[in-house]
Amino acid sequence: MSVIQDPTPITEPAFAVPQQQESSFGPKELAATLFANWMLLVFFLLAGLFLAWIYLYLAKPIYKANATVMIETKSNAMMMAYGDAGAGVMGFGQTLAEIEVMTSQLVLSRVVADMKADIVVSPRHFPVIGEALARRNSVFGTAFAQVPGLRRYVWSATELTVPTFDVPRPYLERAFTVHVVAPGKYNVLLGEKLVILEAEVGKSAAAVLDPVTGGELRVFVSDMKAPSGAHFQLRKLSTLSAIRRLKSTLDAVEDPKGSGVVEITAKDSDRPRAAALANAVANAYLRQNVERRSAEAAQTLAFLKTQLPGIKAKVEAAEGALNGYRLRNSSIDLDKETDFVLTESADIERKRNEVLQKRAELLLTLTAVHPSVKALDIQSARLSEQSERVQQAIAKMPETQQELLSLRREVEVNTSLYTTMLNNMQQLEVAEAGTLGNVRIINEASVPGGPFKPQPLFAIVAGVIAGLAIGLMVLILMQLMDQAEHDPAAIERFAGVPAYATVPYSPAQQKMIRLRDKSGGEGQLLVVTSPHDPAAESIRSLRTTLHFSVFESGRKSIMFTGPTPGIGKSFVTANLAAVLAQVPMKVILIDADLRRGTIHNYYGLDRGKGLSNYVLGAGIEEVLQPTSVSGLSIISTGEVPPNPSELLMSPRFIQLIAEAEAQADMVLVDTGPILAVTDAGIIGRVVGGTLLVFKAAQHSGREITESVKRLAQVGVRVNGLVINQVGRSRGYYGYYAYGKYGYYYSYGYKSNEK
Repeated sequence: MSVIQDPTPITEPAFAVPQQQESSFGPKELAATLFANWMLLVFFLLAGLFLAWIYLYLAKPIYKANATVMIETKSNAMMMAYGDAGAGVMGFGQTLAEIEVMTSQLVLSRVVADMKADIVVSPRHFPVIGEALARRNSVFGTAFAQVPGLRRYVWSATELTVPTFDVPRPYLERAFTVHVVAPGKYNVLLGEKLVILEAEVGKSAAAVLDPVTGGELRVFVSDMKAPSGAHFQLRKLSTLSAIRRLKSTLDAVEDPKGSGVVEITAKDSDRPRAAALANAVANAYLRQNVERRSAEAAQTLAFLKTQLPGIKAKVEAAEGALNGYRLRNSSIDLDKETDFVLTESADIERKRNEVLQKRAELLLTLTAVHPSVKALDIQSARLSEQSERVQQAIAKMPETQQELLSLRREVEVNTSLYTTMLNNMQQLEVAEAGTLGNVRIINEASVPGGPFKPQPLFAIVAGVIAGLAIGLMVLILMQLMDQAEHDPAAIERFAGVPAYATVPYSPAQQKMIRLRDKSGGEGQLLVVTSPHDPAAESIRSLRTTLHFSVFESGRKSIMFTGPTPGIGKSFVTANLAAVLAQVPMKVILIDADLRRGTIHNYYGLDRGKGLSNYVLGAGIEEVLQPTSVSGLSIISTGEVPPNPSELLMSPRFIQLIAEAEAQADMVLVDTGPILAVTDAGIIGRVVGGTLLVFKAAQHSGREITESVKRLAQVGVRVNGLVINQVGRSRGYYGYYAYGKYGYYYSYGYKSNEK
């Protein structure tokens, strides 16, 4: 029996090993990635929908109620009393100013007082899910309520009405706890433990909180619907805090613009409370508007009352002077021309006095630089110019006519001013009584039907978009990080060696693997159970290629190795051995993977005696096991040794290859991965040829090149490649790190002894 001593001569690879190129990622690659990983995309889509469902389940519904008020531009007391000249008081942008008033402290402080908004009562819910379960009266909440440690939480719909709750100023904003002791009875605690008082529903209760100042806590609970043991949080807010809290739930918008119609919107988690809040704001604004108009009218009325006696005295004095003059001058009268001049002069003077009167009233609330006051100043100046022209015409008249005209003009001007002032006072008295205002409530808020938010359709659409977006980002990131080569031609270029066969991905083989893992049974051969599977056909093609290449070298042994575990190397070797035996040929398959060898499982055999036993002295007939495939025998790993590399370097292993070649037409040797262990480098120097198995979309270009390089460093020439699971999917990639001495790999290749 001859022993092989010399390794296969090293020759240059068939193809030059190219430099690693940067991977490109374009529309085609993206489309291929989406198609190959559609299940991952569907997963993220379903995850987005699931998160949307969780949000809709947990989110507290918010209801929105609307009340509508109309702001009339010309209804204030000053405008009614003095006409268009008072329009400048309101000015442009009146509605915007009134909207600010609606949400001001002046109005909202009244709402806080009316609705007791400074008293905050909130049930103590279990974190995250408690409020949702209680809102729905869920059976889960009912079950949790029976657990002793969870009874303090509120698990169902409850009600606690607290019309009165007063605490000393230092205790504002602090949280008190209302503990339901029994139906109709409760305790008030400071924090969670210190009991302040014990009280009953429907009865006022008080307790001293601060013995030094005598500050008391006063509470009155009018209604309580809650199980015994439930806790509620009770807080008394300062007026400013309550206003801020209230303002965050309110909105006021003029719609349409310039119409004076303002929509007041209130949002709250309680439907009746939302409507009540909107109506309370509208009513409080209406009240303050009427009160402000009444106060304005009262102020103006008081001013007019101070001016009226003086005007009346002027009327009486003017009339007396006119009568006296007529008596002294024998009742002379004016001619038509003089009478016309009198009428014009009196009208000008009356208007001028009215303007001056209005200016004085405006200065009660405005400054001299206000546009309304300046407009009256301009109007007064123009009237003064007209009065001067009339005075020049009067100066040309006879002296008696001038004197009489002056006296009659004084009587008419003062009488007209006195009459106008009386009329204004009557109108202001009506306004002061509160019958006038420039605000009307045209629509009261009603209890809303459905929640304003969350909106199911929006949440679902957002969940779908977010899920798809995250899924796309993950897929794109996977693709950009993907260092693996998917194209068999690229694997050939990086290896510099031709591919003898490309074995497509076989769902039938994967099904057999799943059944084996599930049942714990032995594997089966694809070429036997599914001989027409495309993967089986590819293995037959490999048999043909080997017949015209490796067999011509004169040697009968071929080693199969690969860069990493889990690439299907043993699958290719076991099935190739079967198709070689079907030629027919006498084939011996040696499992030289002394760490994780599983070749015997493919044939339903036990590990038994094998390679390790032969090296230690057993004969070849003792370790050779026949299989169910005619002409095919295997040599398993035997007992898994602690030193596999040392056993493979033994002369007995070289002798085993020689004996196997002498007895068989073909010897196949399955080894461990070259990048994980050195076994393949040792065995490759003994056998007649080497095939390197790669898994498509699994290895980077550097990993492929490194595998060929490792074998070449120990004098092993790779004859060809077998690329397994071609077309399975994109997205598989190998990880490597860069160390001080270059790229290194960590594959965790451990023994799997049975």
